[in-house]
Amino acid sequence: MKKLLIFLLVCLMLASCAGQQEATDVTTELTVPPIVGLYDAENPIEKATNGAVRAYPLENNDGAAFLSMGDKLVVVSPNKLTVLQGDQCEVVAQLDVKVEYMCVSAAETGLAYYDESAREIVLLNPLLQKSKNYPLPEKLQGKPMINLPTQQAFYCDGQELRSLNLQTGISRLIRTFTEKSVELLDLYFEGEMLRCLVTAEDRRHTVYLSTQTGQTLSEDGNLFLQTYGESYFAVRQDGPVVQRIFGTRNGEAKSLNLDDALVDPIAALPLGGVVKMLQDETGLDLHFYDLTSGHKKASVRLEGITETGGLYADSRYFWLVVVEDGKQVLYRWDPSLSAVADEMVYTGPLYTYQNPDTEGLAALKKRVEEMNQTYGVRIAIWEDAMKTTGNYTFKPEHQVSAISERLDQLETVLSKFPKKFLRSTVEAGWIRICLVRSIESGEPYVQYWSGGDCYGAISMDAEITTAFLQCAAYGIDSHVMGNSRDFDTWNQLNPYGFSYGQEVNEKYLEGDSRAFVDAMAMSNPHEDRSRIIAYAMMEGNAEMFASSTMQAKLLRVCEGIREAYGLEKSTETYLWEQYLNTSLAYTK
Repeated sequence: MKKLLIFLLVCLMLASCAGQQEATDVTTELTVPPIVGLYDAENPIEKATNGAVRAYPLENNDGAAFLSMGDKLVVVSPNKLTVLQGDQCEVVAQLDVKVEYMCVSAAETGLAYYDESAREIVLLNPLLQKSKNYPLPEKLQGKPMINLPTQQAFYCDGQELRSLNLQTGISRLIRTFTEKSVELLDLYFEGEMLRCLVTAEDRRHTVYLSTQTGQTLSEDGNLFLQTYGESYFAVRQDGPVVQRIFGTRNGEAKSLNLDDALVDPIAALPLGGVVKMLQDETGLDLHFYDLTSGHKKASVRLEGITETGGLYADSRYFWLVVVEDGKQVLYRWDPSLSAVADEMVYTGPLYTYQNPDTEGLAALKKRVEEMNQTYGVRIAIWEDAMKTTGNYTFKPEHQVSAISERLDQLETVLSKFPKKFLRSTVEAGWIRICLVRSIESGEPYVQYWSGGDCYGAISMDAEITTAFLQCAAYGIDSHVMGNSRDFDTWNQLNPYGFSYGQEVNEKYLEGDSRAFVDAMAMSNPHEDRSRIIAYAMMEGNAEMFASSTMQAKLLRVCEGIREAYGLEKSTETYLWEQYLNTSLAYTK
């Protein structure tokens, strides 16, 4: 009697967290199409690639995606499933069915797909005969995710995320959401991780969670992930840098370093690598990189192919859909027949904020010291940029490539100033430039004074020429104020009746009435002159200084700079003088 009570208690506990989906066994008559091979022995690309690439014209011209089913290939079309087998790609089974690729899963035992019209998951054998149907609840949100190799499906029943065992029909609660809606997007690591799009009242965000515990593993919306078994390949935006990350779940993450940042490689994890596709007007190049060795292992040129669909990899081949004369052709590439000898290693350590490239940063600091000496400024990067932040909060930049690019741009701007000009701008200190990843306030750049130094903090999102010139202009204006009397009667240059700090008058920002470069310049004289200095040094601003008032202000600024910096007898025309109608270059 005691054993019976225990058994009943266990049943009640299971009933509280699991449901039973009643499966319908289905028997269908076997209909096998005539054995037809799709192989086109006359396709010229096979000869051009010495047999590495073979062509298979598709019958229906609507192949959308491909799945491996043991030694067979399944072509998933919007209205048809087709099973291909062998080197000839013989059509061994077909089924007319409306299906979306994301709602199909394959294994050696067959296929499973979601029938949206019937709201059920359908299981098929390798010949595409229906074997079972699992109806899903009426409160189903969106579409389910299916992983046939592990006999699992995942779906949202209202606010409940549940898993369905495709052998037993038992449904298990994984997690209850309080948000408005949940959309299932993808499965990873043999169904152990699920990506969802969660919509609340005030935001939408991506959630990666464990299908075993329902626990949130990550909410990184910048992550694009692909997996195969225990292996993964991910593309992630780390600040200004796109990282290509690979590894295994319990192993060390590494980085794939390819030169062309604009072309994302396609994961080919069953073959242990990635493929980069480069297309031009006359053809397509495919390059296969092995992630274990880090070498480029194979390359092939497909001449004449200029319009492609998806690329898919199984454990032996790549499959590429190509549109030729309005018809689809399936190309199979065997990378072992296109091997190349490339000793360059395209993989390396994964650098993060916690694990930065210390050698690369040290080399950049040496370059910064040389730039400081040459241009008479003080540039700070990485942790040095965080030493004096004023009233601001910065996030440091650790990516060497991003900092290096910004230093290149900054050096171009600095080289346009006369020698020792910037050094003498701040008599009691320095112009200091802090290159950071971001500023907490959201501003692309900020200027502030501290300890006699003129600081300009510039984020990676800022246009660096504009940012530096705006920040430096404040220091230049202050230097002129202390070393020239040209600004003593500055207010006389403004329109009659104008006072700084009043409501913005739009008529002073356009045409012949223009008296200010922008609305911010109307706030105070220092801001007015600083912005004139900055915009006068930028390209494409001639129209801004076309009015008589703006010419008068620019002339006064330029005269003040010459006097304050001892340039009255210089025969040069300086960058900030480029829009003057009257030359200030000294002539005897």
